[in-house]
Amino acid sequence: MTAQRTVDTAEVEKFSRISAEWWDPEGPFRPLHRLNPVRLTYIKDRAAAHFSRDPRSVSPFKGLTAVDIGCGGGLVAEPLAGLGPR
Repeated sequence: MTAQRTVDTAEVEKFSRISAEWWDPEGPFRPLHRLNPVRLTYIKDRAAAHFSRDPRSVSPFKGLTAVDIGCGGGLVAEPLAGLGPR
């Protein structure tokens, strides 16, 4: 049985080239940085409601697990991780 690769090397190279710019709040991804608080609040509120958690808690998702699948540079995943999931 031959293992199949699921990594697209062209995509890895593309995102590697722009990685230095990804976290610059004044760089090319500035719109994402500006939208991020709204996106994070939406996700936090919906997930808190689903899991019966208090969204105002410091760590509303402590004890839960979150998975970031192909979400770019992690602009939502990083702050979401600060809310307590593993």
